[in-house]
Amino acid sequence: MSTPCYKNSKQPFEKRIKDLLSRMTLEEKLGQLNQIYRGHENPLPPEFAGQVRKGEVGSFIWGYAQPELRNQIQRIAVEETRLGIPIIFGNDIIHGARTIFPIAPALACSFDPELFERAQSIAAKEARAAGIEWVFAPMCDLARDIRWGRVAETCGEDPFLSSLCNAAQVRGFQGKDPSSNKNLAACLKHYVGYSCPRGGRDYSDTEITEWTLRNSHLPSFHAAIDAGALTVMSSFNAIGGVPAVANRHTLTEILRDEWKFKGFVVSDWNAVKETVSWGYAKDDADAARLSICAGNDMDMLSTSYCRTIAKQVKDGLLPVAVVNEAVRRVLRVKFMVGLFEKPYADESAYESAILRPEHIEFARDCVTKSTVLLKNDGVLPISKKVRKIALIGPFGDDQSEMLGCWQGFGETKDAVTLAQGLKVKFGSKISLTVVKGCSVQTQPRMKTLQDGSTVVDESAGKDDDAVNLSEAVRAAKAADLVIMAVGEPRGITGEGGSRATLTITGRQQELFDAVAACGKPVVTVVFSGRPLSIPAVIEKSSAVLFAWQPGIQAGNGLSDLLSGDVAPSARLSISVPYEVGQVPLYYNHYVTGRRTGGVYRDGVPTAARFWFGYGLTYTKFEYSDIKIVSGKKGKPAEAVATIRNKGRRKGVETVQLYIRQLACNEAARPMQELRGFKRVALKPGESVKVRFPLGGDVLGYVDCKGRTCVDKGDFHVWITPHARCGEALVYVHK
Repeated sequence: MSTPCYKNSKQPFEKRIKDLLSRMTLEEKLGQLNQIYRGHENPLPPEFAGQVRKGEVGSFIWGYAQPELRNQIQRIAVEETRLGIPIIFGNDIIHGARTIFPIAPALACSFDPELFERAQSIAAKEARAAGIEWVFAPMCDLARDIRWGRVAETCGEDPFLSSLCNAAQVRGFQGKDPSSNKNLAACLKHYVGYSCPRGGRDYSDTEITEWTLRNSHLPSFHAAIDAGALTVMSSFNAIGGVPAVANRHTLTEILRDEWKFKGFVVSDWNAVKETVSWGYAKDDADAARLSICAGNDMDMLSTSYCRTIAKQVKDGLLPVAVVNEAVRRVLRVKFMVGLFEKPYADESAYESAILRPEHIEFARDCVTKSTVLLKNDGVLPISKKVRKIALIGPFGDDQSEMLGCWQGFGETKDAVTLAQGLKVKFGSKISLTVVKGCSVQTQPRMKTLQDGSTVVDESAGKDDDAVNLSEAVRAAKAADLVIMAVGEPRGITGEGGSRATLTITGRQQELFDAVAACGKPVVTVVFSGRPLSIPAVIEKSSAVLFAWQPGIQAGNGLSDLLSGDVAPSARLSISVPYEVGQVPLYYNHYVTGRRTGGVYRDGVPTAARFWFGYGLTYTKFEYSDIKIVSGKKGKPAEAVATIRNKGRRKGVETVQLYIRQLACNEAARPMQELRGFKRVALKPGESVKVRFPLGGDVLGYVDCKGRTCVDKGDFHVWITPHARCGEALVYVHK
């Protein structure tokens, strides 16, 4: 008996897919479009094994590093089903598999996309060794409302920076060969417009014009598609009342017709069924038909496809060609990641693949390059005269908080805390006193009223969050320098982590104020999944480091910065507000016809406390001779500046290019738009000339039909250390 074409590795993928499709029943096809989740029960529940044996499962959300159990499932699919089609296993590997790196907005602060690429390359190696061929990352959403918890997964507020970072992540995950045992398939999420929900509330509706969609929310997805991303995840939200999972305009007209995407789209968790809750579909069958016809190929969790589509096809309500195309896309990715040739994970590979010394060292490097120095009155780096340090705050010696949200396969025991890092860094040279002071208080205690509603129990929780002021004050008074480790707990960031306030949680402010009143210099290290509104903390601190959620090498990387062994080089990927009432707040908003600057009536500035791109280091840089140089021999004009290190230490400056088109008849352009940056390392007294070409890719925009346009006319151009800084040059594009 001859080998079927689809099993012949010498045949091209498309020929193999066509052959396999011709052999499949409708029910087997729908099984390929069904993704389910199961816990890590071992042995496998009989009913689940039966589902796989019947060919009813095409993909599995797999949350555990258990290649042996994973292979048990795969063996049923490959060896006990009629056609032997392997299952693809997916997982949320966001900022590391076992080696946990800083979260995405932190890594974006490096302004170094290659850092992202290498980090996700390491994550891919570790995840593939665990039996994962598909990761639900990168997240390409913009951070437009920092009350939204999933800011912790974004690459910040700017489309240009986000585009570069997300394309780099795709390259890191997939490499040149996604079928390699070191690579896997990336999945772009959440497509599209998920990141600006009403009131910052997760899963809520959004209102986005086509112009804003094209120029703000779509560019990072488009860049990642161009980088070769194999899959996309449709989002929970609805735009203008149309759920993203059933939006034909975004899923087919843009993604496939305009961008020529050949991979498959998976829904987010239960999102197909939730179109009924939205009031868009009348029942599960309607939801399934609307979603698959819009271009959503795989149904995550809801089982609406496998339960309802077969009957709709037989009743003539849904063309089988639509099902065939969805299955073709899923099979194409399975072939591309090598599942038909290598369906099983190497059960002996995981332990040797994870936490390798070079992975850990790189994670430490990532911490130093992603932690932003927001303020420094000269207290950093720590002087050699300092002999006693008091480390105070609930984040100072908490391993679990270092991992952040979405910790992959990470384990608390892997994390190095700030206390541990300082002890190793300074040893016996410095006396270190560690005081927790209070808890992080992740959630308020709730009580149920007679009408069934729930409210915060104001009488509860204070005893649970007892603050030890006397011990903290005593330690502060005895120290030469105080390091405060404060922030928001990882449990209220990530999915479902929306907040109405953006302060440090629990009784941390009370603790901070008591310590600051001691009069000793205070260095504050902030741990958080998003920018926080902490004006009193910033004002009373001598220095502020924003560490985000830094991963397993938190303590060592931060100690490198505090000691001065490494100088800070990170720049904000998201603007920091004074107060939560300013949110949404981002640098690249529109200029209106009326004055919007100055202050609110209650005295709060309308500007950010720290704008996008801001960050300090341990030296000073001077910008001079900023000018526009005309292009020659058909080359574009250039914006040029000389950057000099006028300090006493070497450092890295991130030189940023911003533009503004002063008149655009298609629609208004933002007040500023980042269109280039360069990281330059300079020794004391050293200078360098930095050049930015002003070509169409820098000056252009996307119109509402998806066309790239470059208009003639006047532009403002800035070469500057951060947004809203420096004087603009006028450039006339002819």
